[in-house]
Amino acid sequence: DSKTDKYRLGPKAFDIGSVAASHMEIRKIARKHIEKLNKETGETVHLVIENNDEVLYLDKVDSIQPIRMNSFIGQRLYMHCTGVGKILLAYKPIEEVQRICNQKGMPSSTPKTITAFEKLLPDLRLTRERGYAIDDEESELGLRCVAAPIYDYSNKVVAAISVSIPLYRFEYREISDLAKIVIWTAEDISYEMGNRK
Repeated sequence: DSKTDKYRLGPKAFDIGSVAASHMEIRKIARKHIEKLNKETGETVHLVIENNDEVLYLDKVDSIQPIRMNSFIGQRLYMHCTGVGKILLAYKPIEEVQRICNQKGMPSSTPKTITAFEKLLPDLRLTRERGYAIDDEESELGLRCVAAPIYDYSNKVVAAISVSIPLYRFEYREISDLAKIVIWTAEDISYEMGNRK
């Protein structure tokens, strides 16, 4: 206030608070579902959202196995090299995907990381067609991940969940069977978010 030289919270603070509240709501709704998925698979489960054109880890349930993914709540990663990131990209217009890749870059995390936009697009198309994404040692060597989208009441993808498995344990699983469990879990969370697609 120019007359009193005092400050007060304005509409922008409400916007920021509303976004934070919606993210906490997703986390609260998803928690029991990701715990169940963790028990069913015995592997590490993540809940993520997009924030500032990056993947942001909102929640995690660790595998009980001694060898597991090294990640933490609050961690940020590039979108192009993670299963959850590819899910979030796959449901965007191509122009938006290109903008994100141009602004953030597509650095290599491993020799298997997709680092060219024209090679990422077919992967995103396949992700959307089948309803799940695979990170095949693209973010971390020796680790595979299967991810699926979470929708809100307006049928918009607002988050993603994933199961991350060390390669030596992944070989004993059928990808399609694991993908079904991850998709079903994501659908249950979406339903609680008000999605009735």
